[in-house]
Amino acid sequence: MLRKNIVIFALGALLLNILACIPVTQTVVADAKLSVQPSSKIEVGQTATISVDSQNLQRNLRYQWRTDGAGVCVPQGSYETKYQAPDSIGDLLEKKVTVAVEFYPNGKPLRLSTELTVIPRSKVVENPRTTAAPPQPISELSPTPVMSGKPTIEITRPGVFDPLGDLVGPGMIKGRVSGVEAKDYLVLLYSHTDRWYIQPLDTGYGRFTPINDDNSFSNNYHVGAKYAALLCRMPCDNPPTRTAGLPINDPNIVAWTIVDGVRTKN
Repeated sequence: MLRKNIVIFALGALLLNILACIPVTQTVVADAKLSVQPSSKIEVGQTATISVDSQNLQRNLRYQWRTDGAGVCVPQGSYETKYQAPDSIGDLLEKKVTVAVEFYPNGKPLRLSTELTVIPRSKVVENPRTTAAPPQPISELSPTPVMSGKPTIEITRPGVFDPLGDLVGPGMIKGRVSGVEAKDYLVLLYSHTDRWYIQPLDTGYGRFTPINDDNSFSNNYHVGAKYAALLCRMPCDNPPTRTAGLPINDPNIVAWTIVDGVRTKN
């Protein structure tokens, strides 16, 4: 009987050792999933809350949210984020967007993703009794010269990817604008870590980056995970130096773009 008990105890100890060797990450992966509220189908410019759900979720993990280039996630370092859809999807009837998160239990990156559908904003039914005003001459509607094409802005040289944001980036962020008279506009540059921070805080134009005669712009920056450039019509009020959401709803912001930081090889 004693020998039998010893054997059972030894087998139990062996089983406990085997279980102890199973990485915690396997338990997290097995039941972790992404939930989307209120819906995975949202209109342009709207937001959806996406969170990592798991019975075994450790709240102190490190997270990094990403999109496939359309829209942005804020914040990026939490188990829950708000995805903000782009303001336009062009002539598309809908646009599929993949939102993914990486988190790092036991130092090993794990990735979950979900697909959202961005659709045009619902059209408001007009009052049939309302009489539309007759079209006015172009000279009255547009007292200033009309530029060919709509205003656009692009980042041609993004900053370095670093979600901690402690360092001054090597070189400069560079970009171009089109469709506007450069002298009438300025650029706002932001980098994102735990929130959006204006780059740099103090230039000759305060919080703004000037546009060169050839429609290019450049400035120094602190590193981040993502970078944003906003085209601002003058005059406009000083924007926030740090913010959870970019001031893209400001009527003086005529175009904007967001890009991921460039990952350097170790």
